[in-house]
Amino acid sequence: MHRSLDREALERRVIGAHRLTIAALAHAERVEHAVRSAVPGVCERDRLVADGERHRRFIALRDLLDALGYVPRGLTARLPPEPGARWPCRYRTHRRPRHA
Repeated sequence: MHRSLDREALERRVIGAHRLTIAALAHAERVEHAVRSAVPGVCERDRLVADGERHRRFIALRDLLDALGYVPRGLTARLPPEPGARWPCRYRTHRRPRHA
């Protein structure tokens, strides 16, 4: 039973790390877009810092997944829609067609 609790705790850590990785990725992409668009107050150093954080989060997630040994079911995260987006940010999961 102790082993099962450890595995559940590790799964929760993996899910949390996955969410942080997605958030870091979204932030890095926003900063990169701001740098390319020459937004005042955002510079190349900001992009490097955001990208470094994204990479650090990814490595932590990878290490946790290696420790767990599998990808937990339902490991997904939806990003909130960007302010000013031109289209709704709704994505469907790919499903196999049903055969009658």
